[in-house]
Amino acid sequence: MAFTISSERERFISSLEKACKTKLQFLTLFRKGSKDLQKAARAERDYEETADGFLVRGRQFFNDFQIEKE
Repeated sequence: MAFTISSERERFISSLEKACKTKLQFLTLFRKGSKDLQKAARAERDYEETADGFLVRGRQFFNDFQIEKE
């Protein structure tokens, strides 16, 4: 299991993929607040919504995810 933030993603993920013997699962977790991010999450095929946040599964959403402030 590994965790990364947006600023680490570009350098970290390719190294992790090379070192990992199994397929990686890309999960993006974020709190509700940004209407644009919430809309994008709901447009995904594989997501879960809770009272205060989202879990989105998938490499593309993970790679595209960016939030400027909490």
